[in-house]
Amino acid sequence: MADTPPSPSHARALARAAAALAEKVDPTLTTDRICDLAVELVQPCAHASISIRARRGRPQTLAASSTVAERVDAAQYELQQGPNLTAIDENRTLVLQDLAEGDWPAWTQLAQESGIRSLMCVRLIGARQQTIGAMTLYSEDTGAWDDDTFELAKLYATHAAIAMNHAQVADGLHTALASRHLIGLAQGVLMTRHQLTATQAFAVLQKYSSESNVKVSEVARDIVADLDPTYAPPT
Repeated sequence: MADTPPSPSHARALARAAAALAEKVDPTLTTDRICDLAVELVQPCAHASISIRARRGRPQTLAASSTVAERVDAAQYELQQGPNLTAIDENRTLVLQDLAEGDWPAWTQLAQESGIRSLMCVRLIGARQQTIGAMTLYSEDTGAWDDDTFELAKLYATHAAIAMNHAQVADGLHTALASRHLIGLAQGVLMTRHQLTATQAFAVLQKYSSESNVKVSEVARDIVADLDPTYAPPT
């Protein structure tokens, strides 16, 4: 697909996205917002995720916009095949207009059962031009991506990588993974104690973080430590 300058509408959308991402200085909030904005900005993206190679080379989903994205990502890691892994390991961007075009039959079947029909997997490039991860955009439509959408996704991935670097995710991906795990545990505690949904529990964490001027991960750590003083984050 040929490189073309962004259209005025895309330029405005990217400017708004950059401003929204600049507001998020917490690594976990930044990556979550990147995925949410991808769904809003790059149509017809229905689900989005960010994947990395974590410690000891293990693949991990750093953030996702939905449980569908988390599920199809997890299937890749379990099967050791899929577009996220290929994009990261081979340092390239993938566009599949139909999942049947891919080289991962076992994963493709599971993804199709989750409603995924096409995808775009874009490299996230760090400050030294190294691949720090991949942003995968999943669509429920076959033939979803045209040249215009492809260029928008690449430009947005650049903004996303800058935002990640700004939030010190590029140098602290492992810490962000531990924080995400910790926040999930804290959400579970709040859900059980106060009969909240996952969304409501996360909103409580965010509210307390804002009011006390501490990171969400630190709020989560206090909640989990109160329940289990021996807790240690995964390595």
